[in-house]
Amino acid sequence: MRVGISGAPASGKTTIADELAKELNYAVIHLTHYINEKRLARGYDKRLNARIVDVGKVERELLNELPYDVIIEGHLLVEMELPLDAMIILKEKPTTLAKRMRERRYKEEKIEENLLAVQLDYFEKVAREKYSNVIVIKPGKTPAATVKKIREELSL
Repeated sequence: MRVGISGAPASGKTTIADELAKELNYAVIHLTHYINEKRLARGYDKRLNARIVDVGKVERELLNELPYDVIIEGHLLVEMELPLDAMIILKEKPTTLAKRMRERRYKEEKIEENLLAVQLDYFEKVAREKYSNVIVIKPGKTPAATVKKIREELSL
């Protein structure tokens, strides 16, 4: 099974992907690491402290080497059309996201941009345009609780 996990930055995607992959004995692809390893970023925006990524190029690379039993995570995942069996959207509370982003030293402009995306349900709306099996999960109190919710939704 190929499972995507997306959502706003700091929503817990990496932690949940790692935990879920470990429980299922699946491979895991973290888009941020993948983009860095494959040198797929085409520049850097100093104002937003963010890489500039050609999403189409990343998508084409992934299509050439996507294994079957895999968890793939990243906030840019909703922008791609990959052969996924399910797309999980982690929908964390804006207050929790803002706190985590500040702890990670995100610029206030970037925090506001990401919180606006959450308030507009951007990740869910875009995912539903591209994927047939979108599951929105409100994270539990622990990563294990969130993984349990996901496994129940996927019948795994």
